[in-house]
Order: sequence, then structure tokens, then C-alpha cells
Amino acid sequence: MSLNLLLSEISKSNKAGGSVYDTAELAYMLNKTVDAKFTKFLSDVVKKGSLIRVCKGIFYSALTPPV
Repeated sequence: MSLNLLLSEISKSNKAGGSVYDTAELAYMLNKTVDAKFTKFLSDVVKKGSLIRVCKGIFYSALTPPV
């Protein structure tokens, strides 16, 4: 899984009006299944500061926060 690919997909989604995502949506964007490995990937992305975790399973991009 790639942070750059995730950010690219989030950017495309933001242009279409999306800004808040659940775990399943992020997995769908990357053509992945929600499993322990994917959850760990999201945790690492949050620790790096690229995603903000609103609550369990809900995120938004730190680079393009919701308005």
C-alpha cells in the first residue's frame, strides 16, 4: 500500500465533493480489503499526519480538510 496512491485517490474524491471517509471507503479507493494489515496502514498514515482520525473508522485528509 502506498501513501502517495492514497493521497492521490483522496484528491480525486475531494474534487468530486468527498472529504470525510470511513475505513471501507478508503479500502475501496485502494482496491484493498479491510483487514489488520490495512488498519495498520491507516494507523501509520495518521501517525505521519496525512490523515486525521475523527473517531473509530472515520477519517479526513489533513491536506484537504472538510469545509
